[in-house]
Amino acid sequence: FKRYPEFYNGWGDDSENNWAKDCWVATGRDSLVQNANAAQWAFDNDFNVPIPPPPPSLEVNSRPDQIEINWGSESESASDFAGYKVYRATGSRFYDYDNETGVTVGDWQPIFECGTGTANALTNTYSDASAQRGLAYYYYVTAFDDGISNDPGVFGRRESLESGMFLNMTIQAAHLTRAAGTLSTVRVVPNPFHAGATGMQFGEKDKIMFIDIPGYCTIRIYSESGDLVKTLEHTTGSGDQSWGVLEEEHSTSNTGQIIVSGIYIAHITETDSKGTPTGNSTFVKFVVVR
Repeated sequence: FKRYPEFYNGWGDDSENNWAKDCWVATGRDSLVQNANAAQWAFDNDFNVPIPPPPPSLEVNSRPDQIEINWGSESESASDFAGYKVYRATGSRFYDYDNETGVTVGDWQPIFECGTGTANALTNTYSDASAQRGLAYYYYVTAFDDGISNDPGVFGRRESLESGMFLNMTIQAAHLTRAAGTLSTVRVVPNPFHAGATGMQFGEKDKIMFIDIPGYCTIRIYSESGDLVKTLEHTTGSGDQSWGVLEEEHSTSNTGQIIVSGIYIAHITETDSKGTPTGNSTFVKFVVVR
């Protein structure tokens, strides 16, 4: 339903719904048969199943004009190693589609490949210059082999194998950063924040950004009645901070509750790189509408 909501909208009758149901049932049956064939093939071959090269170690760094992805050379120890592929997801590590807001996140796409059979020479680094400011990005890098030494598989042909996506997938989001600002340049975006204005939430649902802030500071967010709602420790040295580190923390309180409509006050206390307050602070107000 999340991936193909149009199949469930009726279109005037139930024929498309029935067709969609039949497609999913057929897909499940096909997967079951494929798994059974694979198990039988592994048994017939004494479980001598080809394996892909080991995954590389991965490091992702946020920069002002690009996101740098660097990976190790561990995979190249495999005798049939051929190259690498870089994958990226926007907004979340896991696919989700919100039919009400039209927001899609977590759709993994290949953005770069290098090595044998590709258009790029083998390398262990890639700069993602297509990233957009304010959006959250996640990455993983796979290693693939040339397939030549792999025995014919279930379908009787030799295939290139690729390491899995969960072996080095990044957990924390990477963002394009901006130069650190000052206490006099702090802004809250969007302001006012409207839950229905998904086009202004940087491709993610319920996302609020504090931009042009000092490189090191503590952001305490209060309700208009003075209750402390959320504390954010900004320690990256950059000039922007989203509300929460993980995507599921956006616009939530310290206890995980979704914030309600109202006026909020952010008290921003400047610190040094070790977290020691400098004695300077400022207040900014913003409005949330749900």
